[in-house]
Amino acid sequence: MAITARLEADQWNSYIMGILGLLSDAPKMLKAAYSTRGYQDIIDHFRMEEDPLGDPWEPRSDFTQQLYAAINLGAFGSSYNGIPASSYRPSNKLLQLTGNLRKSIMPGSVDMETVDSHSVMIASNVDYSGEHNYGAPWFNIPQREFMGLSNRGLDNVMQAILDQIQKAGHAI
Repeated sequence: MAITARLEADQWNSYIMGILGLLSDAPKMLKAAYSTRGYQDIIDHFRMEEDPLGDPWEPRSDFTQQLYAAINLGAFGSSYNGIPASSYRPSNKLLQLTGNLRKSIMPGSVDMETVDSHSVMIASNVDYSGEHNYGAPWFNIPQREFMGLSNRGLDNVMQAILDQIQKAGHAI
């Protein structure tokens, strides 16, 4: 006896309508993709101390390394700029003195704004984030780009979007 499967146009139409419903609110989908997978790529930039293209961040200057060491040893008291002196270790990872900058791109902390019907803007809410991401030569701060997604991050966001589309289609 032969076994058959029957496909109904109504099932296919419902599946497509579920997908189209999800795609009709692209900013919501993009925000969800960032919140589930995209932010991890930016966290990896901090962990690996590299920009979205995989280029290493410029190391601290010798002056800054020496300043960190002096602060850590208490040369300026028990704190410096409101941060405990013990936090200033020359071995610290770049851009992670307090961890506030890295935490500012986490879901729930990051600013996510809808730009238009097809895009969103993800932004750190830390005042000094721009100086570090773009560099500030007037303050002797080199560019250490952390915002932006690597190819791996883009692939992960794309997979999150595909997962959402598949889930929406199967929810019908």
